[in-house]
Amino acid sequence: MRAALLFALALLVVAAATTRAQTAWQPQVTLAWVAPPTNVDGSALLTPVTYNVYYASSAAGPFTTRVATGVTGTTTALANQPQAMDCYTVTAVDSSGAESDLGQPPACVNLAPKPPPSKPLPPTGVAVVQVK
Repeated sequence: MRAALLFALALLVVAAATTRAQTAWQPQVTLAWVAPPTNVDGSALLTPVTYNVYYASSAAGPFTTRVATGVTGTTTALANQPQAMDCYTVTAVDSSGAESDLGQPPACVNLAPKPPPSKPLPPTGVAVVQVK
C-alpha cells in the first residue's frame, strides 16, 4: 500500500549519455528529482528516505516496472535502457517502508535508434571548364 507522503517531484532527464559499441547502442539515462520536504499531512518525514524508480513506455503509464530500488540520493543513472520512448517517475520510501504516490509529472526521453544518414545528393552543374 502506498502511503501518503508529500512528494513534489521535479524529475528531469539530466543526460541521455550513450556508448556506441560496434553492434548495439546501450543508452544510459541519468535522472534527478527534488526530495519531499514533509509527509502529506505536514509531519516530519521518517528518515532515512530512499527512492524507487519506475519505468513505462509512455507518460500515461502504467508505471509498474521498478527499475531501481533503495536509491539513497536524488539522482541515479540507469544503464542499458530500452531503445524506445522511455518515461520514468520516482516514489519516496520512508524508514517505516511507507511509499509515496508516483511523482508527477513523469520525465520522458526518446531513445529510439536514429536511422543512419542517407547518402548525399548527387553533384549538380557538372561542366567542362577547360580543355588543354
